Amino acid sequence: MKTKYLSSLAVLALAFGSSSCISDQMPVESIDEGMLNTSSIVPEVLNAEIIISEQNASRGAMSRDAYDLSDFRITVEDSRGVPAAEWTYAAMPSLPTFPVGTYTINVVSRDEVHAEWDAPRFVGSQTFVIRKNEVTNVETVVCKLSNICVSVQFDEALLNAAGEDLVVTVTSCDDAHSLSFTRETMNNKGYFHSEGQTTLAVRFYGTVNGTLEDFPYTLQNVEAGQHRKVSFSLRGNTNPVPDEFGDVIPDGEGISVSTTVTREDLTSDSPIEEEILPSDDRPGKEDNPDAPDTPDEPVGDATVEFSKPDNCPLDIDGGVNEVDGYVGDAIVIIRSESGFKKLEVVIDSEGLTPDVLKGVGLASSFDLVTGLSIPDGDDLSEGLAGLGLPVKEQITEDPDNAINFDITQFVPLLGIYPGNSDFTITVTPIQGEPKSMTLKFHK
Repeated sequence: MKTKYLSSLAVLALAFGSSSCISDQMPVESIDEGMLNTSSIVPEVLNAEIIISEQNASRGAMSRDAYDLSDFRITVEDSRGVPAAEWTYAAMPSLPTFPVGTYTINVVSRDEVHAEWDAPRFVGSQTFVIRKNEVTNVETVVCKLSNICVSVQFDEALLNAAGEDLVVTVTSCDDAHSLSFTRETMNNKGYFHSEGQTTLAVRFYGTVNGTLEDFPYTLQNVEAGQHRKVSFSLRGNTNPVPDEFGDVIPDGEGISVSTTVTREDLTSDSPIEEEILPSDDRPGKEDNPDAPDTPDEPVGDATVEFSKPDNCPLDIDGGVNEVDGYVGDAIVIIRSESGFKKLEVVIDSEGLTPDVLKGVGLASSFDLVTGLSIPDGDDLSEGLAGLGLPVKEQITEDPDNAINFDITQFVPLLGIYPGNSDFTITVTPIQGEPKSMTLKFHK
């Protein structure tokens, strides 16, 4: 059979050679093509004059047209998403040829980064159609900021009152990458990867007027293309009550330090800053000299409270819990007057690494209301329940809107995997402002 097949090929070859004059006259199938005029590909970087010029003030003002596009990566995909071409902007050919059809051109300024200083990433796209024997031009490709920008500012009074240990750490709850803003880096902008809405955990740490200030602040629902400006200033009354010395204030304010945040949408052609008021500075919460002295009652519209059982040795006010010698339960009672929309936990631990947590069915960030990890969305319900934590309907259907965050079974793990471990709890009520607190353990 094999010999017969080869013989047939030989016969066909002879026939082809002897009839070449006939084949020259046969029509040859061709592909309809057109050309792309790459000189018409003009990326416009939206708000580059704000993002880049502020990043390096020594450059002075700049225009969108002045932004260097040389290293921008240009890719072309057909209607099925199949790559058809790729170049850098500086190395594009003049008139590349493509089969007739609809295409998308994608422009990106740099590779994605998790967290990096002064690393804005711009992306844009535009569609075009290749027609037979025609040259196609491309409309302007508008490139917008695709990662999150964060800046931190300290007022002069705070800098004068603060020690050399002043640092603000911003961590993405999506992937646990962080950047630390100090006196040396406070003029830099930090850029964080984002897919959809992201939560950023901000931690202020430093000695102010001789008192150690250490407190969290949570940036909720941050999206790609947004700029969060976090400002810290010295409070007018900087004399703390003696028994509050060094306490962590759960709502994100220190004894001597106040926090404000502004939001700027850099994907808009005319970005406008909007102030996000912290919980203690909202309108309607000014001091009232006639108000009764009820320190144990929630202030204003604060709807979330953190407490502990009377016989529980756990320090929930920002002090460090030493794992060695810890005896008893470790329980935080969390109450939300309007119910729980989210109850997010971020574990920042030197010993309980993501691999270790994965081994017990957990992740470094999760939401007890949904039982899902952040940001992957893996279902951790079984592992959470196995460690004695409330999850899903145990939270949402509690008649008193009060649950026990019980990490008693975590404490032995912290002894096996030593190091500093922080548990940051952020409660988003159905009505009202989010509120955070941090449990600290040392081994």
